[in-house]
Amino acid sequence: MSWHRELKRNHEIAVIDNFVDWLNQTSGSKWAVVKRPNPPDAIISDGGAVSWIEQADLYRDWEEA
Repeated sequence: MSWHRELKRNHEIAVIDNFVDWLNQTSGSKWAVVKRPNPPDAIISDGGAVSWIEQADLYRDWEEA
């Protein structure tokens, strides 16, 4: 794997893990990443419900970009 792909994948993992932590803290739930198939970037479950996450870095407008 090239250093760029490895860096991109590590970034995706970190962003998704931070999002799941935030989701659990704000909702009181217990979501966890159960798979990272790519695509999607992650499958999450709270022990009953299952959902998926596709991480994307986006700018809100041209000025921010």
